[in-house]
Amino acid sequence: SGDLPVNDVPKFVVWNGSEPQSVVRFTLDVTAPGAAKLKFQTVTGLTVYLGNATVDVKPETVLDFKAGPNIVTILVDRTKRTEDLRVELEDVPGSTARVAIVGGK
Repeated sequence: SGDLPVNDVPKFVVWNGSEPQSVVRFTLDVTAPGAAKLKFQTVTGLTVYLGNATVDVKPETVLDFKAGPNIVTILVDRTKRTEDLRVELEDVPGSTARVAIVGGK
C-alpha cells in the first residue's frame, strides 16, 4: 500500500523523561531545480526538515528543491502520532523541477 506502519519504526527517547520519537529519512534526486510537492495523509505529530531547515508542514507541502541530492527528515512524535506514515511526491504545475525518490537498501 505504500504506508509505513509507525509501530514498525524504532523509537528513542532523547532525555530521560522526554517523549518517545522516531526518525524517517529519505533522499530525493533533483536533476532540475524548482518546486515539487510532498503530500502527507495527515501531519499530526510530524516535524519535517529539508536538509537542516525546518519545513512548515501541511497536508500538501510545496518545497523549492536545489539540484542534487536533497535529504528529507521526518521526526515523528510517538505520543501524538499512531497512524501509519505516507508521503507522496507530486509535480507542481508550471514547475521545471525534476525530482525522483532514491531507492533504499
